[in-house]
Amino acid sequence: MWHQVAVVLPNANDSAGLVEQTLEILKETHFPEKMSIVIFDENGDVVDSKGSIPLDENGVIDLISLGKGITGRVAKTGLLERHDDVRKVPGYAAINPDTRSEICVPIKLGEQVWGVINVESDRYGAFDARDERILTTVANQMGVALKRLRAEQAQQERVAEIDRSNKLIHALTQVATKMEMSSDPNAVMRQLGAALDERNWKVLVALFEQGSQDLMIRYTSIDPKIVRKVERFGKVSMQDFRIPLEDLPDFLNIKEHLHPIILDDYIVMIARLLDGFTPEIMHRIFNGTLDIDRMMLGHFPLLYREKILGFLWLWGEDLRQDDLPTLSVFANQVAATLENTHLFADVQRLAITDGLTQLYTRRHFFELAYEEFYRARRYGRALSLIMLDLDHFKRVNDTYGHAAGDMVLEKTAATCRESLRTNDIIGRYGGEEIVILLVETDRDAAQQVARRICKKIRELVVSTPKGDIRITISGGVTGDNVEDMNLIEMIEAADKALYLAKAKGRDRVEVSVSSPMIVEQDK
Repeated sequence: MWHQVAVVLPNANDSAGLVEQTLEILKETHFPEKMSIVIFDENGDVVDSKGSIPLDENGVIDLISLGKGITGRVAKTGLLERHDDVRKVPGYAAINPDTRSEICVPIKLGEQVWGVINVESDRYGAFDARDERILTTVANQMGVALKRLRAEQAQQERVAEIDRSNKLIHALTQVATKMEMSSDPNAVMRQLGAALDERNWKVLVALFEQGSQDLMIRYTSIDPKIVRKVERFGKVSMQDFRIPLEDLPDFLNIKEHLHPIILDDYIVMIARLLDGFTPEIMHRIFNGTLDIDRMMLGHFPLLYREKILGFLWLWGEDLRQDDLPTLSVFANQVAATLENTHLFADVQRLAITDGLTQLYTRRHFFELAYEEFYRARRYGRALSLIMLDLDHFKRVNDTYGHAAGDMVLEKTAATCRESLRTNDIIGRYGGEEIVILLVETDRDAAQQVARRICKKIRELVVSTPKGDIRITISGGVTGDNVEDMNLIEMIEAADKALYLAKAKGRDRVEVSVSSPMIVEQDK
């Protein structure tokens, strides 16, 4: 037997094989009766078990977890027990009613108990000191073999974890590189979602709204079907969801807990953030699409130079606590990329946008207007132009001050912009003059637009520190046939119509015909 044990135990590939082969040797050589071997981890949880003794929920495994009976007591104390008559043992758990005698030996290495070898017999006093020595020797050899196996397993797990981390770092580096090539924040987030989707990770980006303490959902790669369900239950579109800073759970409080974490029980948190939702509703929404009970949630603050931009949330079944360092670095890269793209977008916007009115600069207006002008000429489409000028604006500056005048210009520009379609082009022509190009719009329709703007400006009240201000605006309109005039001539015609409106008392619209020298009166 010793030769067999010496060969088998050092060469076992795993604990299950170790248990099975040891049982076979012991049964063949010394103990043909009822015998079991149970192996457990450092937490006391059974990892391998085999033998003739029942090992169901009412058997040895349960005894070990509770520390009861002979087997459970040996597993807990690490002390061998041999009993000639188990019926006289206090607290004996009679798993096999016919059992009369029993010997149970701990599998130990040092003081650590890693399992038990349990042998039973229906005969009284079936075991002696020799059996104790045999089983103790085998148990000691099993302890050495288990130490080797667990060291090998730990090494394999470390190698696998390093390989996984390297692959994750490589994948995330590629994602970061792609994101850095984009100058559009929305494109950055789309690239982020597409790349992480290849790892079966879903992402949601929530950013703080400028000038507020509310989080706004700016992007998610979650299945659109789920998004529609959330919107239906919440009765609001995803992009309109607001999460006030004070509604964040205490462990996400950015003033005290600005660090990434992995959450396995996150449904309650999400339900709390989304007003009107409950964990039950969340399960109904995700049912059949995502196994949210198995998926982990990664919470990553988006920090850039001590500035909190918002949060990045990741879902994935294979998300682990060990991923936190790598993903934290990645989240910082995402934050830096988003901030840089926002800065780039701001620079671009400032280059083409008037800082006060937020309208296009004169130069950029002409760049866009020429494109639309030649497109209209090429396809024979209508095109109209409006020139607007605030009435008696100098009085505003003289009476209320230039700061109040700036407020009036800002409100006037916003009112004009809100009166237009998204494809219309509006710019600050100079001073208090505003120019508007209406695409695919004839002169009559343009006249109606100009009148509507005049009416809105007439009704506008601008509150300033020095009092409320009311103001009017005058307009000149030209348009229709782009074959008769070029863009500069259209502007000159609209400008002449504008000056006619001024001459006729202001707060009105005059319309120019095709020739820049002829102006029709606004009836």
